[in-house]
Amino acid sequence: MAEGKEKVIVNVIWKGKNELEADIRGAKLIVRTVEEEERGPTASELLLAALGSSLATELLKEARKMRVSINNVEIKVKGVQTGKKIPRFTDINVQVSTTTVQGEDTKKLQELVRRLERNSIVSNTLKEQTKVRVKTTFET
Repeated sequence: MAEGKEKVIVNVIWKGKNELEADIRGAKLIVRTVEEEERGPTASELLLAALGSSLATELLKEARKMRVSINNVEIKVKGVQTGKKIPRFTDINVQVSTTTVQGEDTKKLQELVRRLERNSIVSNTLKEQTKVRVKTTFET
């Protein structure tokens, strides 16, 4: 890990049956392990939500910096899953819809989109090959 970079740590604990609890800086989030359960999102849904949230965060942050007036933001993220042996999303499609004040400069809006795509940590992580290392310990 590069020096000076912040580590982000999320702790996930199995709560029994089909329920996990993710602890994110003290905020508790229920995650389901199977789609049939009604309570909480699945991990794959959270991945898509993280992407949409990351893009929205960057859009709003950059809009403030550029003095672009945003009235409304809606981001729809659709993941297309593979039916192969290794489960994964083969495609992720993102639709960003915003409403700005009338007469906002088109070039400014295009720059805003460029910035949100460049600065989204989740989008950048998904676009590039990321090393994932899993270490397992067993206690008896």
